[in-house]
Amino acid sequence: MNVLITGASRGIGREIAKRYINKSDKIYAIARDKEKLNELAQKTDKIIPVVLDLADIEKTRESFKNLDEKIDLVIANAAISLPHSSDFTPFDDFKKTFDINFL
Repeated sequence: MNVLITGASRGIGREIAKRYINKSDKIYAIARDKEKLNELAQKTDKIIPVVLDLADIEKTRESFKNLDEKIDLVIANAAISLPHSSDFTPFDDFKKTFDINFL
């Protein structure tokens, strides 16, 4: 089984990746933090680190356009939180948060 996990560099995503090591053939671990992904990948050769900012939808599409392997399971774990106030949140901040967390 091949697994793709977003937000895999820390927190819940990182722990999910660790738990799938014995249940999968390959784990595509996606996140922005190259150092944390490489640290995770040192645990096993099953983990393939993919440094990617999911907010860049074109780069995200391009990154997996020519993937030769079938992905059996996608765990969409990536999420962000930007500072905001109760009075006003700039639209660009709202859109970025919404795009990553929901789309």
